[in-house]
Amino acid sequence: MKDLREASSSGVSPLESDLGTYFDSLWREVAERDARQSSVAPSHGKVRLKCVGDLVDLESIGATLIRQPTRGREVVEFICPRCNELHESPRFA
Repeated sequence: MKDLREASSSGVSPLESDLGTYFDSLWREVAERDARQSSVAPSHGKVRLKCVGDLVDLESIGATLIRQPTRGREVVEFICPRCNELHESPRFA
């Protein structure tokens, strides 16, 4: 590791260099994740209506929010077309 005086003479502090590397890596990961997620259409699949237990197509539901609370498992939040309440369901293929 460089001495602090050596690093400051080159014009870039070690902290700036480490932070730059960290953020470059972080933005690369975000871009890769966004590319993976954009290839999967959010409106495809089915969700279970809690109130009646039926499976319905996501296309038949208006606004949905898709989130991933655990790795690899998507949870869809939506307003139920039957009871007008907020429901949460995993997305089924």
